[in-house]
Amino acid sequence: MFLLPQPKAQTTGVQSFAEPKPFDAISEMARARREFKPVMIFFYCGDKKNAMAAGCSALNNKVFADESIVKKSAGFLCIAIDFLKLHNSLKIQFKVKTAPTIFFTDAFGDVLMTFTNSTINAVGFKGLMDSIDKRNKAAVNDFKAKMEALKKDFDAADALLNEFKFDDAKKLLDKVAGGDNAELAAWAKSKAAEIPMGQLFQKGLKELEERQFDLAKSDLEAVAQSQIENRWSSRAWGLIRAVPAAKLYYEALADKDAGKGADAMDKFSKVMEMEDAGEYAGLAAKKIEEIKAAWGKK
Repeated sequence: MFLLPQPKAQTTGVQSFAEPKPFDAISEMARARREFKPVMIFFYCGDKKNAMAAGCSALNNKVFADESIVKKSAGFLCIAIDFLKLHNSLKIQFKVKTAPTIFFTDAFGDVLMTFTNSTINAVGFKGLMDSIDKRNKAAVNDFKAKMEALKKDFDAADALLNEFKFDDAKKLLDKVAGGDNAELAAWAKSKAAEIPMGQLFQKGLKELEERQFDLAKSDLEAVAQSQIENRWSSRAWGLIRAVPAAKLYYEALADKDAGKGADAMDKFSKVMEMEDAGEYAGLAAKKIEEIKAAWGKK
């Protein structure tokens, strides 16, 4: 762990307390969250003539230099701040009134313990660190479980979008977006932004089925040309190119329903030959088989 800077002649321990500027210490703690480490913040007195310095020196030389503490501290983010250089606003924020004061927090910044006893020995301090480490691991495991649940919700919402179940997907995405994982929240917001385009794509599909080809083409073009990244834009382009095939397919379907099997067969065959028929080629093939089956029964 970091000891406070020692005179060159003194060789106790290894320097390991990071000593950022006081205002930078808050942002430094973001690293603890990334690495899931508990945090130890040591507020010490850097003026050796000050009465508070004796207690700080005792901790530094008798506790922080102990091999068991040095080894244990590898799993902590250790920060040292000179109490005398601490701005009053930060003294209020940290609620520190004297030195030495040690704050232990979990990886997420929640204070687990405030410690001011400079007479503790290394064995006792090691016990405190073990307790803090255990509590931090519990907090981290709880966090990871929540993140896993959010990941499952995200994947479920993604599947619902593909099924056009937009309301159900939106509920799950809102839940993920409000969670603690910034990356998942950003993904969820981007997925939610797709929904209007998905709804318009679904509308275009319905218009094709209702043979409102001009409306379908207009809506599908809006999806295809959207500036919002979405899963439907490429499919929309494919359907736009397939509109002529869709028109002919539904004309053939009308002939089939009207009992004009031969005319229907001819048109379905042409649909199958069209370069951009897309899914209508497969639909036409099925209808041809239906007509042949009906003829076979006669």
